[in-house]
Amino acid sequence: MRGNYYVTLEELGHGSSLEVQILYEHTPGERMVMYYPDGSGYPGSPPEVEFLSCHVFRWGIDYDERKRGSSWVWDSLDRIAERIIRERWEHFRVGCLEDAAELSQERCEE
Repeated sequence: MRGNYYVTLEELGHGSSLEVQILYEHTPGERMVMYYPDGSGYPGSPPEVEFLSCHVFRWGIDYDERKRGSSWVWDSLDRIAERIIRERWEHFRVGCLEDAAELSQERCEE
């Protein structure tokens, strides 16, 4: 299942922040099986998320705000955001897992 997780990156400094959409692929975990009829078992597996891409849709500079346009700067901001996300993936991975769990819960309730 693919999902979108939204974050704010403030690592740029100088009063700059980026609003970023992270696209991820979620693979649900598998439950443990204590015993199969043949006596074997299966330990199960945890859920996983894979980073696919990111997209900056807002750039805040001090008290000014810019929304995505066609300027070359947006492609550069996408690459900067991707570098930050990859460097801190474990942090964002947890958020993506929580987002995927919420989406799964919402789908079950429908």
